[in-house]
Amino acid sequence: MTSHSARKTEPETPGKGRKGRSSPSVLGILAGAMVGFGGVSFACAAEIRDESDPRVWLRLETVLDGRCHNLSEGGKLVVMHNEHPSRTIRYRLLRVHVDRPQGLMDGIIAPGEPAQRLGCDKVGGRPQAWQIKRAQFDAE
Repeated sequence: MTSHSARKTEPETPGKGRKGRSSPSVLGILAGAMVGFGGVSFACAAEIRDESDPRVWLRLETVLDGRCHNLSEGGKLVVMHNEHPSRTIRYRLLRVHVDRPQGLMDGIIAPGEPAQRLGCDKVGGRPQAWQIKRAQFDAE
């Protein structure tokens, strides 16, 4: 009588190897390759943008501001720039305070215009932010 060592095998599910371990996927391999090239792929991807979308030309930035710092320690002023070289942009922003929508703000910003002041990024020690909800090039 011969003795066979019975090895219990687990059924394999798609995308999983034995013992529930993931097998390498094509996406995982590509992501690893991109990281291995020192972020060059990411830098190239960042340069690709749809220049016909006016939202890509609006930039929100925080800057040091004494009033915002006095209002809430460490607070900074949030400003918005129009970086398009020649087109005016109409926009709608949503103000969010402590993860709750607070209100909409509509406006127009011309190219080369000084940054528009939106408000402080902290109020009473709690976060406040603005989200670009809509933007379109002005017909002029």
